[in-house]
Amino acid sequence: MVRMLAADVLGENRGLTQNPLLAEPLQEMLLLGLLLTSDHPYRDRLASPRLASPRRPRAIRQAIDLLHSHPEQPITIAKLADVTGVSERALQAGFQRYAGITPITYLRQVRLDRVHEELRQADPAQTTVAAVAHRWGFTHLGRFAGYYRARHGESPSEHSTPPWAHERYATHRDNSHERGRCRPGRHMAPGSG
Repeated sequence: MVRMLAADVLGENRGLTQNPLLAEPLQEMLLLGLLLTSDHPYRDRLASPRLASPRRPRAIRQAIDLLHSHPEQPITIAKLADVTGVSERALQAGFQRYAGITPITYLRQVRLDRVHEELRQADPAQTTVAAVAHRWGFTHLGRFAGYYRARHGESPSEHSTPPWAHERYATHRDNSHERGRCRPGRHMAPGSG
Protein backbone atom coordinates (compact mmCIF):
# COMPACT_ATOMS: atom_id res chain seq x y z
CA MET A 1 0.00 0.00 0.00
CA VAL A 2 2.86 2.36 0.86
CA ARG A 3 4.54 1.60 -2.48
CA MET A 4 1.30 2.11 -4.37
CA LEU A 5 0.67 5.50 -2.73
CA ALA A 6 4.29 6.58 -3.18
CA ALA A 7 4.10 5.68 -6.87
CA ASP A 8 0.86 7.61 -7.18
CA VAL A 9 2.31 10.70 -5.49
CA LEU A 10 5.61 10.60 -7.39
CA GLY A 11 4.32 9.32 -10.71
CA GLU A 12 2.86 11.18 -13.63
CA ASN A 13 -0.51 9.44 -13.54
CA ARG A 14 -1.67 10.74 -10.22
CA GLY A 15 -5.15 9.50 -9.49
CA LEU A 16 -5.72 8.15 -6.00
CA THR A 17 -4.13 10.97 -4.05
CA GLN A 18 -5.72 13.68 -6.18
CA ASN A 19 -9.26 12.56 -5.40
CA PRO A 20 -10.22 13.83 -1.91
CA LEU A 21 -12.85 11.11 -1.54
CA LEU A 22 -10.13 8.48 -1.92
CA ALA A 23 -7.07 10.27 -0.56
CA GLU A 24 -8.30 11.00 2.96
CA PRO A 25 -9.48 7.45 3.77
CA LEU A 26 -6.26 6.04 2.25
CA GLN A 27 -4.14 8.38 4.38
CA GLU A 28 -6.05 7.40 7.52
CA MET A 29 -5.78 3.70 6.69
CA LEU A 30 -2.04 4.02 6.04
CA LEU A 31 -1.44 5.99 9.23
CA LEU A 32 -3.50 3.58 11.33
CA GLY A 33 -1.71 0.62 9.75
CA LEU A 34 1.71 2.10 10.52
CA LEU A 35 0.68 2.91 14.09
CA LEU A 36 -0.69 -0.60 14.63
CA THR A 37 2.54 -2.23 13.39
CA SER A 38 4.82 -0.21 15.66
CA ASP A 39 5.24 -0.66 19.40
CA HIS A 40 4.10 2.29 21.54
CA PRO A 41 2.06 2.86 24.72
CA TYR A 42 -1.17 3.67 22.84
CA ARG A 43 -1.19 0.63 20.55
CA ASP A 44 -3.89 -1.22 22.54
CA ARG A 45 -6.18 1.79 22.43
CA LEU A 46 -5.77 2.05 18.66
CA ALA A 47 -6.57 -1.63 18.22
CA SER A 48 -9.90 -1.33 20.06
CA PRO A 49 -12.82 -1.75 17.65
CA ARG A 50 -14.35 1.62 18.54
CA LEU A 51 -11.21 3.59 17.65
CA ALA A 52 -10.28 1.48 14.66
CA SER A 53 -13.75 1.83 13.15
CA PRO A 54 -14.19 3.93 10.02
CA ARG A 55 -14.65 7.69 10.16
CA ARG A 56 -17.85 9.03 11.59
CA PRO A 57 -20.58 9.33 8.99
CA ARG A 58 -21.43 12.80 7.73
CA ALA A 59 -24.71 12.94 9.70
CA ILE A 60 -22.95 12.17 12.99
CA ARG A 61 -20.23 14.76 12.26
CA GLN A 62 -22.92 17.35 11.45
CA ALA A 63 -24.80 16.59 14.65
CA ILE A 64 -21.63 16.82 16.75
CA ASP A 65 -20.69 20.11 15.07
CA LEU A 66 -24.16 21.48 15.81
CA LEU A 67 -23.97 20.39 19.46
CA HIS A 68 -20.60 22.10 19.86
CA SER A 69 -21.52 25.28 18.00
CA HIS A 70 -24.94 25.87 19.60
CA PRO A 71 -25.10 24.07 22.98
CA GLU A 72 -27.07 26.98 24.46
CA GLN A 73 -29.95 26.29 22.06
CA PRO A 74 -32.82 23.93 22.93
CA ILE A 75 -31.81 20.89 20.89
CA THR A 76 -33.88 17.72 20.61
CA ILE A 77 -33.25 14.40 18.90
CA ALA A 78 -35.98 15.27 16.40
CA LYS A 79 -34.28 18.58 15.55
CA LEU A 80 -30.88 16.90 15.16
CA ALA A 81 -32.40 14.22 12.94
CA ASP A 82 -34.11 16.88 10.83
CA VAL A 83 -30.93 18.95 10.43
CA THR A 84 -28.76 15.93 9.57
CA GLY A 85 -31.29 14.27 7.28
CA VAL A 86 -31.42 10.91 9.06
CA SER A 87 -34.05 9.23 11.20
CA GLU A 88 -34.00 9.61 14.97
CA ARG A 89 -33.28 5.90 15.31
CA ALA A 90 -30.34 6.09 12.88
CA LEU A 91 -28.99 9.13 14.74
CA GLN A 92 -29.23 7.36 18.11
CA ALA A 93 -27.55 4.24 16.70
CA GLY A 94 -24.83 6.29 15.03
CA PHE A 95 -24.00 8.13 18.23
CA GLN A 96 -23.85 4.87 20.16
CA ARG A 97 -21.54 3.36 17.55
CA TYR A 98 -19.21 6.30 16.92
CA ALA A 99 -19.33 8.30 20.17
CA GLY A 100 -20.29 5.54 22.62
CA ILE A 101 -23.10 7.62 24.13
CA THR A 102 -26.49 9.06 23.20
CA PRO A 103 -26.81 12.47 21.54
CA ILE A 104 -28.45 13.90 24.67
CA THR A 105 -25.60 12.64 26.87
CA TYR A 106 -23.14 14.15 24.38
CA LEU A 107 -24.96 17.49 24.58
CA ARG A 108 -24.92 17.31 28.38
CA GLN A 109 -21.14 16.76 28.32
CA VAL A 110 -20.64 19.74 25.99
CA ARG A 111 -22.75 21.90 28.31
CA LEU A 112 -20.87 20.64 31.39
CA ASP A 113 -17.61 21.62 29.70
CA ARG A 114 -19.01 25.10 29.02
CA VAL A 115 -20.12 25.42 32.66
CA HIS A 116 -16.66 24.32 33.78
CA GLU A 117 -14.98 26.92 31.60
CA GLU A 118 -17.37 29.66 32.66
CA LEU A 119 -16.86 28.88 36.36
CA ARG A 120 -13.08 28.88 35.91
CA GLN A 121 -13.20 32.35 34.37
CA ALA A 122 -15.94 33.85 36.54
CA ASP A 123 -15.51 36.16 39.50
CA PRO A 124 -16.74 34.03 42.43
CA ALA A 125 -17.87 37.14 44.30
CA GLN A 126 -20.32 37.99 41.51
CA THR A 127 -21.21 34.64 39.93
CA THR A 128 -23.02 31.71 41.52
CA VAL A 129 -22.82 28.10 40.46
CA ALA A 130 -26.61 27.97 40.36
CA ALA A 131 -26.83 30.90 37.95
CA VAL A 132 -24.29 29.36 35.57
CA ALA A 133 -25.93 25.92 35.81
CA HIS A 134 -29.37 27.35 35.08
CA ARG A 135 -28.02 29.36 32.14
CA TRP A 136 -26.77 26.09 30.59
CA GLY A 137 -30.06 24.25 31.15
CA PHE A 138 -29.35 22.41 34.41
CA THR A 139 -32.39 23.02 36.60
CA HIS A 140 -31.92 20.23 39.15
CA LEU A 141 -28.78 21.33 41.03
CA GLY A 142 -28.26 18.02 42.81
CA ARG A 143 -28.20 16.07 39.55
CA PHE A 144 -26.08 18.81 37.97
CA ALA A 145 -23.48 18.52 40.76
CA GLY A 146 -23.33 14.75 40.24
CA TYR A 147 -22.92 15.07 36.48
CA TYR A 148 -20.28 17.79 36.96
CA ARG A 149 -18.32 15.72 39.49
CA ALA A 150 -18.41 12.67 37.19
CA ARG A 151 -17.24 14.71 34.20
CA HIS A 152 -14.62 16.95 35.84
CA GLY A 153 -13.61 15.05 38.98
CA GLU A 154 -14.49 17.90 41.32
CA SER A 155 -17.45 19.70 42.77
CA PRO A 156 -18.69 22.77 40.86
CA SER A 157 -18.59 24.74 44.11
CA GLU A 158 -14.79 24.39 44.20
CA HIS A 159 -14.70 27.14 41.56
CA SER A 160 -17.20 29.39 43.29
CA THR A 161 -15.34 30.14 46.51
CA PRO A 162 -12.95 33.07 46.16
CA PRO A 163 -9.41 32.38 47.38
CA TRP A 164 -9.61 35.20 49.91
CA ALA A 165 -12.58 33.50 51.60
CA HIS A 166 -10.39 30.53 52.54
CA GLU A 167 -7.74 32.88 53.96
CA ARG A 168 -10.28 34.92 55.91
CA TYR A 169 -11.90 31.76 57.25
CA ALA A 170 -8.54 30.34 58.39
CA THR A 171 -7.53 33.63 60.03
CA HIS A 172 -10.90 33.96 61.80
CA ARG A 173 -10.75 30.35 63.01
CA ASP A 174 -7.16 30.70 64.26
CA ASN A 175 -7.92 33.96 66.10
CA SER A 176 -11.05 32.50 67.71
CA HIS A 177 -9.07 29.59 69.10
CA GLU A 178 -6.40 31.92 70.45
CA ARG A 179 -8.96 34.06 72.24
CA GLY A 180 -10.77 31.01 73.59
CA ARG A 181 -14.08 31.95 71.95
CA CYS A 182 -14.46 28.93 69.72
CA ARG A 183 -17.54 26.90 70.57
CA PRO A 184 -17.60 23.23 69.57
CA GLY A 185 -18.98 22.72 66.08
CA ARG A 186 -19.15 26.43 65.37
CA HIS A 187 -15.95 26.92 63.40
CA MET A 188 -15.42 23.53 61.85
CA ALA A 189 -13.49 23.21 58.61
CA PRO A 190 -15.62 22.83 55.48
CA GLY A 191 -16.58 19.23 54.93
CA SER A 192 -15.65 18.10 58.46
CA GLY A 193 -19.14 18.30 59.92
